[in-house]
Amino acid sequence: MAIPFRLAALAAVLLPTIISATPVSLINGDIQAQVDPATLSVDLKSTGGTTYVSRAQSLKSSVSLTAVTTTSLSWTDPARRINYRASLDAEGFHFVVQTSSPQSITWPIIDAPDEKSAFVMPLGMGAYVPVNDMDWQSHLIHQSPMRMTEGFSMPFAGLLNEAHAATWLFKNQFHNDITFTTGPLQTLSMAATHQFTTASLGSAYQVSVSLEAPNPTAPALAFRRWIMNENEWLPLSEKADKIPNIERLAGAAHIYVWGEETLNLQDVSDWKGLSAALKQASQNKILPGSIFFEKATPEEKDALSALATEEWPGVYAKQAFITEANRLIRDWGDTLATTATEPERLRVGSEKLTEMFPKTLKPPADWGGGLSIKIMDQLKSAGIDRLWIGLDTWRTGLGHPEAVQQAEKNGYLIGPYDSYHSMHSPTESETWETAQFGEELYATGAIIDPDGKSKPGFKQKGRLLSPAAARPYVEKRIGSLMKQVPFNSWFFDCDAFGQYYDSYSDKYPQTEQSDLASRLERMQWAAQSYGLVIGSEGGISCATQAIAFAHGMMTPGIAWGDEQMYRDKSSPYYLGRYWPPNAPEVFFKQVMLKEELVKFHFDPVFRLPLYSIALGDSVVPTHQWGFPSRKFSNHWQTVRLTELLYGVPPLDHVIGQTLTKWLKDFLPYYKVFSPFHREIFYEGMTSFEWLSPDRTVQKSTFGDKATVTVNFGNNAWEDIAPMSAVIDYHKGAELVNYKP
Repeated sequence: MAIPFRLAALAAVLLPTIISATPVSLINGDIQAQVDPATLSVDLKSTGGTTYVSRAQSLKSSVSLTAVTTTSLSWTDPARRINYRASLDAEGFHFVVQTSSPQSITWPIIDAPDEKSAFVMPLGMGAYVPVNDMDWQSHLIHQSPMRMTEGFSMPFAGLLNEAHAATWLFKNQFHNDITFTTGPLQTLSMAATHQFTTASLGSAYQVSVSLEAPNPTAPALAFRRWIMNENEWLPLSEKADKIPNIERLAGAAHIYVWGEETLNLQDVSDWKGLSAALKQASQNKILPGSIFFEKATPEEKDALSALATEEWPGVYAKQAFITEANRLIRDWGDTLATTATEPERLRVGSEKLTEMFPKTLKPPADWGGGLSIKIMDQLKSAGIDRLWIGLDTWRTGLGHPEAVQQAEKNGYLIGPYDSYHSMHSPTESETWETAQFGEELYATGAIIDPDGKSKPGFKQKGRLLSPAAARPYVEKRIGSLMKQVPFNSWFFDCDAFGQYYDSYSDKYPQTEQSDLASRLERMQWAAQSYGLVIGSEGGISCATQAIAFAHGMMTPGIAWGDEQMYRDKSSPYYLGRYWPPNAPEVFFKQVMLKEELVKFHFDPVFRLPLYSIALGDSVVPTHQWGFPSRKFSNHWQTVRLTELLYGVPPLDHVIGQTLTKWLKDFLPYYKVFSPFHREIFYEGMTSFEWLSPDRTVQKSTFGDKATVTVNFGNNAWEDIAPMSAVIDYHKGAELVNYKP
């Protein structure tokens, strides 16, 4: 039985502590909140009916009220040293918890009121999850628990029914785990558990709940209003004022250009002449070319001999020459003074090689199977004037600084992949360049668990690196590379992915919040110091102020660890090997996607552009590099249409040998996408709606700039053909039709 309002008000004045706690009603306008302090259950009643904000729990401890008014309620759990506060205002219902003891609290526990409801969740770009869909239920339960900062791109959850859309907004998104279960009606339920850790006891846990009209994007709009009010939203227009090159993202496709070697197969202009020179060198150790046979392995010597003697040598023999030539180029460069830059070393080595084999090699400026002036010219000549170009390693840029410079002249953005996520011991044999920082940092710079042990790094190798410890190394690495190569963009792996940790290190202590802050600071430092356009993996909302683009929001990593996709090379679903080095299959190979995964990642009936609605004018999202636009042969057409509908650029992988074919396939789409994306770049998506009852016909609106209508169905809808899109530019231009 609720406490009468007059008694509640009197209690607030006369009785600072009430021994027993009973359900209390709060009221503000047409909204009434029924709060039970003993069980933490909360219901919201409005003209649209009742919303079950959180299910009752058995807390196994007594609570006492400390203050009650018509719009707010405070109480305490003395045994657990927890203080609670609930309030109701024009913005909605607010729940705040504080404690002085390390412990966890679960709230809310969200149950669907009926089988017709659907969760609206920020899983990547966004998902529409019917509560009675057993596939979704199994999928999400299997992923539970998930850390909120990793699993949710934005810190909210929504529940949609015919009466309204309810939004749970987690104002403290750190130390939260999300768990999905089967609820009382055998429908999907969701619970959030907040962990008050020793490192984070000073932070309150806060959740706000609001009711909106039954619009599937209402939760994203509520989140957008909140971050704007909190000054945590930064539009691309303001970012571009500080970093003008951000403008180059407008209309830009994203591609990774592969081929880091200085010399490649196609850089040999006369294989016959080269073979003759090698033959002479193999027979006369006085000739400069004889050095090729001195350091080569027995297998390479056999291959080089075949190249020197056979009339039609095979690719393996030719590749042996390329491998040894690149090794010698580096060795010759290493003989220069320590003050020489890496490009200078490679230039000297390349010139020496051309002198050794005159008239058989192209000019060094034209070398490069991936990044080269020639390829930059081909892209420009094809009519592509906006690109973001990623390099899988900074060595590619060091080997071809003139191509990086040409990319900049063409109007492109170009930058390397970089990472400060994990670090390896200097003695680790199977390491990668971004994880090497020296013995001192490896010994002192790890993120430390409460038990005093170092957190293991990526793939359980090495250690996770504290961003505070890494900062001097970040500045040294980027500063050194920028002196040698004119990059205008930079990709920080993982920094916007959501993997943030408390650390109990004596030297570098941190909370999840300060972990994030350190990552944002280093990305902002790189942008401000060198004018770089910054991107990162993921694009979680709390990191968006520091980045201009995000890889992995549109398509994240899928089904990590799946046997058929990641290990079974005979499977049609096998994603591919990390070989050959200059064009790894895992990035270039097109494969089938398992049908049981389609619903969760690509089926437009179950997708929502929540990220585009909330943050589309702040960050440019696209796919994770392992899952480019055309990765899946059975669903790439859907991906293309969804890119247009959501205003998201394509992502692909390119190498010199396949560039001509890639251009033939890609140019028709680029001619549609690029002008459209330039038009909406600073606008962002302002509304989204389903036009057909089965949700296969969808429309997105980008302010007063354009509207995109996509028919994902198998039958025509009005005048829109199956599996096609129509772009309506509001300025009066003709409609643009696109069918992949």
